[in-house]
Amino acid sequence: MINAKAIGFTIAFAIVGTMLLITGCGGGSGGTSYPIPTLPANAVVLDTTNAIDIANRAVSDSGYVGTSARQANILLSVKGVIDLLADQMNSTEQHTSVATGVSQTTIIPCTDDGDITITVDGNESSAIGTLRFNNCTEGTVIVNGSISFDGTGDSAGNFSVNGGGRINITDTIDPTSITMVMNFRESGNTSTGSFSSSFSFSIEGLPGGGFLVETIQPLTGAGFDVTSGEIMVYGGNGTRIRILITAPNTAEVFVDEGSGFVSVGFISL
Repeated sequence: MINAKAIGFTIAFAIVGTMLLITGCGGGSGGTSYPIPTLPANAVVLDTTNAIDIANRAVSDSGYVGTSARQANILLSVKGVIDLLADQMNSTEQHTSVATGVSQTTIIPCTDDGDITITVDGNESSAIGTLRFNNCTEGTVIVNGSISFDGTGDSAGNFSVNGGGRINITDTIDPTSITMVMNFRESGNTSTGSFSSSFSFSIEGLPGGGFLVETIQPLTGAGFDVTSGEIMVYGGNGTRIRILITAPNTAEVFVDEGSGFVSVGFISL
């Protein structure tokens, strides 16, 4: 899944799976610098009429759904790429790998052209690496960019991962270019599915304007259930949306148009 929380969880599984494949290699190292998302220029002004829609986009498992059918198709295809990554990383017999020294490289062909290349340096307890989209093409959609990460894990499934990067999505038929910048931190256990996730991301190129999203309180839960946390969405002219988890997979949405927060309804995560 392409949203920042889900990317963190997907890569966490990838790190643990990859570390099991490269036992005996040299250890990874920390200190990696990741991009800090900022509010895009000409950001959308948030108000009571668009707050629910944008709140849904900020937390959607289908990934930053755009304001048109083609936007949605572009972004859903990236979700498919991320799902493919998770499937490949959890199935060692499907890997096409080349080990060089302490590094492992996994190449995953995309549906129509290009590939996703994952390079990891690590051992059974730690790893550092990069996931790179190389003209990854699905239909008319082309994805480029990279996500770097570092993390630790053990045989019991406990993990901690940090990461971030920039992805650009274009469409050759409808010349739409969307840029996502993300930064995430997550810990948990891949056996129980428990997680605690903090992230920020910006999205630029949507027809109505982009926005910036940050966790104010980490999202926590297990499996596909988010049970607590708080997210803030920042828009143009100082406007904000507050998304507060009030029950499992349910959040109340508040909008601040400049004079304080008012509740505008609930959404499902």
